[in-house]
Amino acid sequence: AVNKSALSLNELLAEALGVMQPPAEAKQIELQGDFSPLYLGVLADRDMLLQGAINLLSNAVKYTRSGGSVTLRSRMTDQEVVFEVQDSGVGLSPEDCQKVFEKFYRVRKDRDMAPGTGLGLALVKHIVEDVHGGRIEVQSELGRGSTFRISLPCLAQLSA
Repeated sequence: AVNKSALSLNELLAEALGVMQPPAEAKQIELQGDFSPLYLGVLADRDMLLQGAINLLSNAVKYTRSGGSVTLRSRMTDQEVVFEVQDSGVGLSPEDCQKVFEKFYRVRKDRDMAPGTGLGLALVKHIVEDVHGGRIEVQSELGRGSTFRISLPCLAQLSA
């Protein structure tokens, strides 16, 4: 059951950051937040969106080597609120970028690095696109890291 309410995206992202701080510290990964000073209001299912943010952060921590960094960023564009998870991890090939949101897809070369079912990013895509009417995209470079970007309708646009 989806239970949407008006909420602060930055508060939700700060909570996700707090959840992922201990695993990041355990791997000596610098986990930082870079949040917009503006109030970013969204109409969202809090638990689902929180789960999506935690999933993206968890993947970033899993696929970033010790000494690397993960940044959770938020901002407002003309008509949307955007949050990004950027890491200095192993990165994805162009082919993997095309397939990474498919159910059960696992990047071959990184299977040894982190266990998983290949369902996490498919679930995040469902939460963002089907439940919240947003978009998810990835930009990545092998050996340099990845940025997962989520764009959601902002509350002001929904009420207009």
